[in-house]
Amino acid sequence: MEGDAAALAAAAHAAIPANWHGPFPANAPSLGMDLFSPGDIRPVWEANRLLAVPLLALAARIAPAHGHLVRAETLLHEWVAANPPFRGPAWACGQEAALRAMHLCLALALLDADRTPSSAMRVLLSAHARRIAATRAYAAAQDNNHAVSEPAGLFVIGLVLGDPTLARCGARGLARAVARLVAPDGAFAQPSPGYHRLLLDTLAVAEWFRLHHGAPPFAAPFADRAKAATLWLRRVMEPTTGVLPRCGAVDDSVFADLSLHGTADARGSVGRAVALFAADGSAGGALRLQTTPPKAEGPLETSSWLRVRLTGLVTQGTPGAVEPAPIPGGAPSPLALSIPFPPIAARQARVPRTTTVPSPRTNHRARHHIEVSKGPSAFGGVRSGEGQSPSPVAPYSPPPDAPPPARTWRTEGWYGASTDRFRLLLRTGAPLRFRPAQNDLLHLDLALDGAPLLIDGGTGAYNPPPGRDWWTAALAGTAGHNTIQFDGEEQMPRVGRFLFARWPRCRAVPGGAALRDAAGRRHDRCVDLSGGRVVVADRAAGAFSALVLRWRLAPGEWRLTDEGAAGPRARLRLTADAPHRLRLAQGWHSPAYGRVEPAPVLELAAAAPVSLLTTLVEAW
Repeated sequence: MEGDAAALAAAAHAAIPANWHGPFPANAPSLGMDLFSPGDIRPVWEANRLLAVPLLALAARIAPAHGHLVRAETLLHEWVAANPPFRGPAWACGQEAALRAMHLCLALALLDADRTPSSAMRVLLSAHARRIAATRAYAAAQDNNHAVSEPAGLFVIGLVLGDPTLARCGARGLARAVARLVAPDGAFAQPSPGYHRLLLDTLAVAEWFRLHHGAPPFAAPFADRAKAATLWLRRVMEPTTGVLPRCGAVDDSVFADLSLHGTADARGSVGRAVALFAADGSAGGALRLQTTPPKAEGPLETSSWLRVRLTGLVTQGTPGAVEPAPIPGGAPSPLALSIPFPPIAARQARVPRTTTVPSPRTNHRARHHIEVSKGPSAFGGVRSGEGQSPSPVAPYSPPPDAPPPARTWRTEGWYGASTDRFRLLLRTGAPLRFRPAQNDLLHLDLALDGAPLLIDGGTGAYNPPPGRDWWTAALAGTAGHNTIQFDGEEQMPRVGRFLFARWPRCRAVPGGAALRDAAGRRHDRCVDLSGGRVVVADRAAGAFSALVLRWRLAPGEWRLTDEGAAGPRARLRLTADAPHRLRLAQGWHSPAYGRVEPAPVLELAAAAPVSLLTTLVEAW
């Protein structure tokens, strides 16, 4: 257990920045400050979520005599002194205040102090509640995680402060947001598996606090939508590694990560969501969960911020052991939020991310290329069918009696299919009810044997470093995705940093999806998985002069062939019903937020009239 506490303490240390404010002014009024000119605020906000505090609280619970609570207390004193309410970047966003407050409340719960917080903590949490309430209308209008995280924060704060009015307000807002933003089939308004994970993390913490404090259930359809959202992410996640496709906007958020799975492994998030929302067996075999809390070694330290109460915690028959007091109604202990908790030998503490960027060239999308001219040919028709390195945590294995995953599935905005070797995710956009984050419609992500093969370009950064403005177009543009681009134009024109206009009309078709853009150009995509291959049929129509089909390949040793490209694990064979050129070009991809690296891109370019393009992916 001492090793577990040491790993948590090391992870907490890695989460503490050298400077809380980054390039942003420390004392500027938060609500009016410039969030873009000084630099990228995303890493600053991540550090100010104070994940280190619940990590140290959990370490103190495991090894109370080792000073972890004193370090948490010191950290809070330093943070409060450096970040007075409504001053500086830490208070500039209501969602960030909500996530930070929930981390603080979670730390109190891990120390059994969430019903009697100290006066200093009450003042701090009250300030967070005021900050969240100041911009609630703005958050709701975003139709994304802001609209979920902020009422969740108010709900949890209300419970901890013993303020039933605040808790009811938060509960109503959270239930409304989930009803609006989570579809009955589990799809989330923010089209991104990464942000879907943040959604589940937020709902899990809110639900745990609800159970822990005996609050009434959230209004329908919260329970059904939370369950559906859990099953959606479980379906998308690679089960042996926890890797999620980097589709849509991705900022590598990880919330309440007490199991130290990190940004690249979503098994901890899916595991606790299954335990809280889908424990009835509908998940097809829940992750193996550790629910027995580790025993502490002696009296817990006390402090002015994180007051600890030991009454009722001594376990009978175990001298000196400290465990959570029984919770009315059978709610799980606070340690349940850290499940699955892997052995220390299998866990590594996270280290701060660094940004490594290749030197840009004049043409960022292709430094070099090889071309092969091809005439009309085709593989034939396609059958319709319905239906970054992971952390070294012990892999999840479903129970032997778990039913096999569905071969094909469809939800709002997505279509998926899988075989024993392939796992496919298609961004259908059908229907396109909420604003898209990238020009990624009909993008196809493909994994082979649990590892990415055809990939999304990722995000890079919301506010790229000086001289890296090209990141946004290269990664979020149409050329940054595995889809067709007509006449070198974007699927949608960008009219703001996070806003697109003239959305295409998207619809589902058997085995895929179709779109019609504002210029009347049409793209239909159908996929078929059978045996050891994948067939993708793309049909194009409408008034266009030329098109390019791109396949963004996972980094590796790829070579151009007469029919496509061959790599270490698979080959691609492309055909078209008109003369075309093949090119293996250098593109870019973002394996983690703040990093952009070279990646090979296979391109097929053809002039009109061309109507059918077929791609065959064969595994070695």
